[in-house]
Amino acid sequence: MGLAMLLSRDLPKFVLYRYHPSLVAGVIFAILFIGTTSFHVYQAARKGSMFLIPLIIGGFFEIGGYIARALAHNNQTSLSIYVVQVILLLVAPALFAASIYMVLGRLILVTQGESMAPIRAKWLTKIFVCGDVLSFLVQSAGGSMVSKASSINNGKHLIVVGLFLQIIFFGIFLVTSLIFDRRLRRTPTAASSAINWQKYMLTLYFTGILILIRSLFRVVEFTGGNDGPLMTSEVYLYIFDGVLMLGVLVSLNVVHPGDIIGKKAQDSMMVLSDRDTSTEAFAQK
Repeated sequence: MGLAMLLSRDLPKFVLYRYHPSLVAGVIFAILFIGTTSFHVYQAARKGSMFLIPLIIGGFFEIGGYIARALAHNNQTSLSIYVVQVILLLVAPALFAASIYMVLGRLILVTQGESMAPIRAKWLTKIFVCGDVLSFLVQSAGGSMVSKASSINNGKHLIVVGLFLQIIFFGIFLVTSLIFDRRLRRTPTAASSAINWQKYMLTLYFTGILILIRSLFRVVEFTGGNDGPLMTSEVYLYIFDGVLMLGVLVSLNVVHPGDIIGKKAQDSMMVLSDRDTSTEAFAQK
């Protein structure tokens, strides 16, 4: 057939897939996300970085989304499979963003640089995570609405609104990060001089830019319509969503925040600090 998907009676003008979903690509990306997400589970448990749980859940969403895409290869008329992969792949980056917000808040605290942050650490996490949750809920609602012919357009509009919310909050977050970074480099604290916090800030910028690019792609994709150029070829989804989100997870595997802000890292720092204090007291005697 010319199109990979026939028009259904319930969706007279809406085509679920305007290509034949690739079984091989779906399986490969599911395996890749299983690998990086499993490693994140191990790292979080070993380093005591429970603040990365949203990231891990997002990884499982990516796995489920690509498994659904693989299943769509032989089930192109299945609306349930279509909706599952749409929702899971849409909202997973919002969960990645939630963990990234929490990482910045903890970096501010561990460097004792709260006076240099434009937003206090406790409010920073709350503000951005709340914005992220709102984006998550709006996108989820929009994704679920594409399952009904009568609400497809409204669902698409909600998805775009949710994506714009994500872009706005993430943009403000990156500006906040840059201001904090610049101030701390100019006037380093004693705590910041003892750790390589810059490496983790660079990782936040890199992963943040990947999420921003992906979200912009999704906005263009959905505003272009079901028959737009980005909806008619599967390769765009894998390049501008799959590869970029895999990059986020792998980057945080390589430069894992738990190394300096995980519970075990903090406990070790406290022990070293206590030893230094005891040594100084002994020397004075």
